[in-house]
Amino acid sequence: MHIDENLKILLNAEHLSVSLRWLNLMSVEEKWGLAHEEKLRLLGNISDLEFDSLRNLDERNSLTELAISVLERLVLLILIAKNLAAMVGAEQSLKAFNADNSNRIFNYQSLKSYLLDSESVEQFYMVLRYLENNTH
Repeated sequence: MHIDENLKILLNAEHLSVSLRWLNLMSVEEKWGLAHEEKLRLLGNISDLEFDSLRNLDERNSLTELAISVLERLVLLILIAKNLAAMVGAEQSLKAFNADNSNRIFNYQSLKSYLLDSESVEQFYMVLRYLENNTH
């Protein structure tokens, strides 16, 4: 896990809720075009039951390890979207996320496919580092 222990204390269910709403907005066909099953895969291949429990977390409770793991992925997706928009422009970034990629780092797949095929959060960090290094 990459989230600092001190930061974990500050995270709460509201952070998770806002991030999940952002993912729902980005998932529509006009943006990233993510099916429900694809969202679950991006969030760590979680089940529908786990997804529902995350959406209904009580704000008074501290976050579980699953919630922190999902929140880490959501934050990375938000940063990926931000950096992709900085790299190619906001409108083009929506297309670029789904477009085939000629970069062998991503196995010649779109960012969407590459992230969906990822087995760990490390690939999310790799995409983010690549975008950060090529945005400036």
